[in-house]
Amino acid sequence: QFQAAIATTAFVPKGQTEFYQSLRKQKRDVDYFTLKVADFEDKAQVTDEQIAEYYEQNKARFMTEQRVKLAYVEVAQDELAKDVEVTDEALQQYYDENADRYLTPESRNTSHVLISMDSRTEEEAKQLAQNLYDVIKSGERTFEDVAQKDSDDKVAAENNGVVADVVIGDWGPLFEKAVFALDVNQVSEPVKTEAGYELLRVNSITEAVQKSFAEARSELEDDYRQAKAADLYFKKTDQVQTVAYEQSNDLTPAAQAAGLKVKSTDWVTRTKGEGIAANPKVLTAAFSEDVLGGGKNSETLELSDTQAVVVRVTEQEAAKQKPLDDVKDEIIATLKAQEARKLTAKKGEELLAALKAKGDWSVVNAEVAGKSEAAAVEKAGEIE
Repeated sequence: QFQAAIATTAFVPKGQTEFYQSLRKQKRDVDYFTLKVADFEDKAQVTDEQIAEYYEQNKARFMTEQRVKLAYVEVAQDELAKDVEVTDEALQQYYDENADRYLTPESRNTSHVLISMDSRTEEEAKQLAQNLYDVIKSGERTFEDVAQKDSDDKVAAENNGVVADVVIGDWGPLFEKAVFALDVNQVSEPVKTEAGYELLRVNSITEAVQKSFAEARSELEDDYRQAKAADLYFKKTDQVQTVAYEQSNDLTPAAQAAGLKVKSTDWVTRTKGEGIAANPKVLTAAFSEDVLGGGKNSETLELSDTQAVVVRVTEQEAAKQKPLDDVKDEIIATLKAQEARKLTAKKGEELLAALKAKGDWSVVNAEVAGKSEAAAVEKAGEIE
């Protein structure tokens, strides 16, 4: 390393160093003038011969994409749910079996004083919590006063220590166990929870409320339909997958086995499709060797947790040359842009030469004189 350091060392004469430093400290007042390509587009002229020549030289750019039309069988849980038969007897049985789903659970409005162990040992936190509990129990201070001034939960402290309405399952198990062991307005002794040591108080209790069958009916029907549709979804997906694989040259048997219809898409390319063909999984499968080249049904494609399809190609069209008339406007725009850039560069060279010869901006000012929309000489100010 030492040898490498010596080998890569260079000597700079004092004069060069001073010159370099002088350049670094220089500030220059800069004016500039911008020539815009857009200002020359109207002057750009394109002939039919140029268009034809460009077309011939760039035919590969003007090809249609290979495209296919697809047949497919779709298993969609949301659609299956619409056809699920619903009876009062079925809903009542579902309600009886899932009554807990239609229960508003007990909640307890809870306040706390939190003594965290972020900057204390466990013993220090426990002792401080005990001291605060003792002054509350003695009546020397109120729970609210301690929560405001001593709790490490500064958000709850601004609300006299109130945390929230506590429901089983939403909080840590240690915290929940302590809260649901208290009576209303009872202050707990210091209890260790997930957050540290806490003094807890239940301010009020809202009892659990069971929705009646009538109250829950609308929600119940939706849940029942989705539950049955989920079973149907897995059953029909399995049927489609099995038959589509066993009879890989046709989708009709798979559709019939699952009681579904064979649907179809419009033209689809490797990069673009509509409906289910907008999904990348479908596009990849459609142009795969087995499906496109082999004429087989695809594997079952899971588009989401509740939607699956099997596809096959019914028509295909190879990429082909686009006629000149179809791409003429595109070519004209390209050639005009090229010509406008050339005209801009040429004008820039002319103005630069004139500016060097004249030594001031008068040649540019003369160029833009009388052109209301033309750019003027602008000042960049001092730059380093």
